[in-house]
This record gives sequence, C-alpha cells and structure tokens, in this order.
Amino acid sequence: MQRGFQKLQAWRKADDLVAEIFRLTEEEIPDRRRWLSLQIVRAAFSVTSNIAEGYGRSSLGDYLRFLEIAGASLNEVENALHAIRRNKVLPADAIKTAEELRWATGNLLFGLSRSLRNKLNAKGAWQRGISDERSEYETLAWDEDIVHVPGSKFHEPEA
Repeated sequence: MQRGFQKLQAWRKADDLVAEIFRLTEEEIPDRRRWLSLQIVRAAFSVTSNIAEGYGRSSLGDYLRFLEIAGASLNEVENALHAIRRNKVLPADAIKTAEELRWATGNLLFGLSRSLRNKLNAKGAWQRGISDERSEYETLAWDEDIVHVPGSKFHEPEA
C-alpha cells in the first residue's frame, strides 16, 4: 500500500525513471563509461529523494523549494541522456524509454509545483500540520489541483 509521498503521481513517475536509469546503467552502458552511469543514477535518485523530502516539510514554501531542486536534478538527467545520445554511448532507441519517462516526470513535477504555488498565492503562507503517520494526501492528474482527503495527516490550520 502506497502512503505519504508515494501516492504522488510525480514521485511515482520519477520512481519509474529511476528504475529505468538503473536498468540502463547496469545492462547497457559500458564499464568504461562508469562515471556517466554513476552521475545519471545520482541525478535520477535525487529527483525522487527531493520530492519525498519536500513532502515531509512543514511549510508549503519549503515543499516548493524541494520540488525546485527535484526539477534541477531532472534537468541533470536530461543533460546526461543528451550526452549519451550525442556521443553514441548508447543507440537512440536504447534510451527512448528513459527520455519519455523524464518528459512525463517533468510534466507531473511542474503540474504539482504549479498547483502548490496556486495554493500558496491564494492563501498566503500555509503551514501543513502533521497529526498522524497515515497520509492520504495526494495529487490528481498533473493539471488538476491538490485534494485534501479526510483523515489525512496534512491539513490546513484552522483560521
């Protein structure tokens, strides 16, 4: 059962990207390019790590900052995939799935950030309260708003 940040579509798609990057680096990138493998794995893992860490922050501003860092790491993945393609480390068809996952992750991450910024702009500085360990807080599609699910550990403070 997925809980907390694992329910976020952006995190799930980024996790798929990490799995694909692991597969590429273990099965396809030659050992002589190990430095490139290590770099792209670190960058991809940083995306999921920053989404997760931001989710656990108590303020929406902090959460957004970690999503920005995740986006920067995603740019690093894109740069590494570009280098792999341009320098023919792997054929273009070998990295197609990773490129598609990178694109989809970026769309979801941007949508999540946009939704949270809209909430921040509409309500000012919003602090999330943590009441228990069971989280039902999640996003819908990347272009939809954040939803609050009853029983969630995250809630808006009462005015």
